[in-house]
This record gives sequence, structure tokens and C-alpha cells, in this order.
Amino acid sequence: MNKEEETNNLQKKAIYNMIRLINIAQNRGAFNLEEASQLCSSTKHFDKENKNNINQEQQRDSIILFIESLNKAQSKGILQIEEAHLAWECFQSFTQKDI
Repeated sequence: MNKEEETNNLQKKAIYNMIRLINIAQNRGAFNLEEASQLCSSTKHFDKENKNNINQEQQRDSIILFIESLNKAQSKGILQIEEAHLAWECFQSFTQKDI
């Protein structure tokens, strides 16, 4: 597996984990209705059945929303320490300069 494939797999796993963490945070009341609606729409940008209808810019915007939303949840104390660490690891897969 080459570096690009490794990065792609790491980022796919990070997206899955961020969506999982967003669902956990939502269950704990982290987001208002409008935010929850935006997050729900954004998670659909990564559904396999939508892959032909979504472009990279929409996915990039969704990832930014995921990061901002998880940061908000963490600032409210919604995430447990292990969950916050997982979120941080996910963020790193999109922010490291060598990726």
C-alpha cells in the first residue's frame, strides 16, 4: 500500500469515527436543532449510495463542520476523555502537513 492509499484509509476511518462521535455528542444534547440538521445532511455526504451525487468540496465542507462541531461539544464538556482524544486523532489525519 502506498502513502496515498494509507492516507486515504486513515481519513476514511477518521470520518467514520467523527460521525460516530457526533452521534454520541448529539445523544448527550450537544447540538441545537439547526446544528443537528446540518450535521445530519453532512453525514449523508459520505454514504456510499450518494457517492455519485456529492463532490469533494461538499465533503471538505462537511469535514470542517464535523471538526467545528466536535470542538464545540468538547468545549461544553460533552465528550469523555477517551472520546476527546479520539476526536483529536481524527482531526490530525486531516491537518498533518505530510498527509
